Formats: sequence, C-alpha cells, structure tokens
Amino acid sequence: MPSKDGQKSSGSLTTADLYQILRAQLRGRNQKLKQRGFHELLAEEVAVSKIGEFYYGEKLFARPEDPKLRALADRYDMIPEQAFRMTGGPVETMKNPCRCADLTCLQIQGAHLSGSALEGSDVTFNGNPFEWSDIDVMLQLGPVEIDKDMKRNPTRSPDTIYVTKTSVPQKGFFLLHHVPLPSCSRHDPIPFSGHRLKKRLINTMKMNGFKDFRHTTNVRSLQNFTFEGPSVASTDQITSADMVICISFPHWPSQEFCSRKRHHKHPGGELVRLLRKTPALLVPVGSADSSTKLHEWRLSFSRHEYLVYRALPRVLKDCLIVLKYANAVVNGPKAAIKGFLLKTSVLWLAELHSEDELNRKNFHECLLMVLDFVYSSVEKRRMACYFWTEINLLGRCKLDDLKKDVDRLKKHLEDAVRNIVAVFTRYDDSGVRDPRLPSRNYDDLRKFMFGNDATARRGEQDSETWMTEENMRKLFSSRAPLSTLHDKVLRTLSSPDKLKRCQEARKANRAERW
Repeated sequence: MPSKDGQKSSGSLTTADLYQILRAQLRGRNQKLKQRGFHELLAEEVAVSKIGEFYYGEKLFARPEDPKLRALADRYDMIPEQAFRMTGGPVETMKNPCRCADLTCLQIQGAHLSGSALEGSDVTFNGNPFEWSDIDVMLQLGPVEIDKDMKRNPTRSPDTIYVTKTSVPQKGFFLLHHVPLPSCSRHDPIPFSGHRLKKRLINTMKMNGFKDFRHTTNVRSLQNFTFEGPSVASTDQITSADMVICISFPHWPSQEFCSRKRHHKHPGGELVRLLRKTPALLVPVGSADSSTKLHEWRLSFSRHEYLVYRALPRVLKDCLIVLKYANAVVNGPKAAIKGFLLKTSVLWLAELHSEDELNRKNFHECLLMVLDFVYSSVEKRRMACYFWTEINLLGRCKLDDLKKDVDRLKKHLEDAVRNIVAVFTRYDDSGVRDPRLPSRNYDDLRKFMFGNDATARRGEQDSETWMTEENMRKLFSSRAPLSTLHDKVLRTLSSPDKLKRCQEARKANRAERW
C-alpha cells in the first residue's frame, strides 16, 4: 500500500503523481466520449468504413455485423439527449382477470438513461465494454395515478390506470392494487403486478423489437431477455442493457431528508427544494423473503442520485470513479462491493465533510475515507439510504464477502491504480501526456506496473486479485476495427487542422452517400 505522504512507486512517479495522472486520464476519456461531435464523427467514420448499419438520430449509418463491433457502435451511439426517445408505444396485453385490471391504455411514455452510464462514472475497458457496467434504461409506464385513499370513482378517465398503495414490512417496498370499477363485485383487490408487467414488456419486445422507435438503437438489436432484479436484462451475445420498468411516485417520504441538518450546506437549499419536488420512481422488484414479492414495487431514487451527484465536490466524484475502476481490477466484475454502495458512501461523506476539508487531504486519504465508511457500515450491518434513512441498503448483501473485498482493495489499491494508468496509456485516448509515463509497448508497460520486483508482485496479484497475467493481457489486447476508428476520431477532434480537412472531405462525399 502507498504511504500517505506519497512515496515513490514507479520510477520517478510518486503515489500522488499516479493519482493525479489517473484522475486526468479518467476526466479526459469521459469528456471526449461524451462529446456530441465525437458521436457524430464516429458515426460518419463507421459509415465510410461500411461496417454494417445502425441509426444515429434519424440517419441510418453502417452497423457492424460482428457483435463486438456492433456493441461498440451501440455504446458510442447513445447520447442521453436522444437515446431511447419513445412515446405512444402500447404495452402488449394478455388476458386480464377482471376489467378492473385492464392495461390496454398503458404506454411507454418515455425513457431515459440512468445510473453510471448517465453520470459518466461507468467502467469501460477494451474488449467487452458491458462486462463491467451495464447500460441502465428506465422505461416509464403510464398513465398511472397512485393514491393511498382512492375509492371507486365513477368519473375516472378510461385512459388512466388507478391504483392504491400499501406498505409491506420491508421499508422501501410497496404493493399496488387496481382501484375497482364501480360496477365490479369483486372483494379481493387485484395486484398491479410488477412481475406481470415485466412479462408483458418481454412479449412486446419479442413481437416488434421496438421497430416503431427510431432512437432505440441498443434495444433494437437485443433478443435474449431474462429477469434480473427490477430489470429485464436483454443481451445479444456480448451486448447488454438493463431495461427497468418504472412508474412515477410523486409523494415520496421526503420530510426527514429535507429537514436534515447540514452543517456544510451540501446539498444546498435550492437543490434540496428541487429534490423534494422531483418524483421518485417505483420499480418492479420485491423483498427477498416476502410472500408477495412477485407483485411488489421498490422505491428508486435514481433521479435524485443523479442531481446530487452533479453537485458533488470534484474530489468525491473522482474518488467514486477511481474506486469503481480499482474495485473492478482488484475484485473483478462480480465484486461484492457494488457501485451503489460506493456512491451512497460518497453522498454521505459530502454532508459530513466540507469541500475545503476534503481538498486539504491528499487523494489517497480520501479514497481510504470512502472505503472506511463502507467497512464501518458493514460492521454496523447497516448503511442508510441517503434519501430515506429508514431503508438499510445492506439488508440483502453478503457482509463477509464485502469485508474481504474492502480489505483486498485497500491492500492492492496502488497496484490497481498503476495498472489502470498503464492500460489507459496503452489505449492513448485520454489526451494525457507525461514524459514519465512509459511507451505503449507492452514490455515497457509491464515493467512500469511491476518495477524490478516483477516476479514477487506478479505472484501476489495472481493469487489474491483479478489482476492475473491473463486478465491484464485482455485489457491490453489489440483493438478491434471500430476501436481503431474510435482512436482516429479522438485524434481528429484534438487537431483543428485535421478536423477541418476531415469535415471538408465528408461534405464532398455526403451528397453521394445520402
């Protein structure tokens, strides 16, 4: 482990230098991959190279036939402002137990990216980009009106589904029931079942693959559907997206969150008021031990998390993404430490420590502070949900595995950072240049990672972490054709003269192609 004062760790690079370079690399990659110009230019380059076909906006571009290339094309094609813009798509109906439970009017009213893909905190390496961070797509269904005390209403609209909400013993979970029609003689309420809706969504996708939606690039190519928690996981060989049905829940229990004393004024009063007005979401997943788990819905604060994440101090944003990458290479893609636990820890620490206090610490101390928060929560067997403290986020976690993963990540944190810096140096797509970094040659990078004590350190990493020789070679592997185009696009964007020549050449050929 590195020392807190930043002892030398790789040639002339100290631990502090490594952290500084990695933070710059992550920012550089994230900024470039989010640029609209990057997506547009990449789409043009893929079209020129004639690799299959895919949609970008209203244009049909080349989509790779190879599934790995298609996965990369889909990945870079997704822009939050345009991805999955769907309206008016009716959810397929099946035989209903009663007219009260008719879902004919139910529609996919809209969709948005959620989680790490939206925040820019997702883990992306070469090879399979979805092995690490899935794309989360929230599909909001409606019109659905929720009211705890709603009775039979003879004047209700036939184009709206009316349901009542009742709590279950597990905090954060609810049962929804259809409000009966005035003419209905049934006495047992009919569940507005999340499991039933997920089955309907799968039937809809199997029937038409969302052909009517021009912006659903990632969903159109997906074919294999399975239930995973609240989501319908859809995969086509290596392409992966988690589609989560949700309904709006305007009256979330916000009193404790809004009245909480915040000595360091984070989040600020204006943001707190915005969060209070922002509806939460209900997603279809039940409590593990509940007899009604197939019909239950869980409260989701994904919208609120994104708003607070954007307001976090820069150092805590960097802590989150560095720890997610380090956790990935130390503990592997199936680590017990999940991104939502790291994110919740960071949100709490932003309240407990002022930005000035955080900036006075060295970065390694900040990383350990986040991991210590996770570890202490595990020892208490409780991590409170940031937006509703009565919810315990550790209720369904394997605590012993969590402890082991935290200890392992602390022990190998510097090794992980050095390896990730080497991987990004190999990719050469962050815009970071430092004369102390090695060349992109694999042997030079390997020496950079392990120094003169390569054999001993290699053996320790092979036996204790995911960072085996085989796995690291995968991350260093040669790039696919579309990935080469990705490099070309980034270099073009960074060179004004080259960009101008490229734009002129595309303009000359556009009339012929379109």
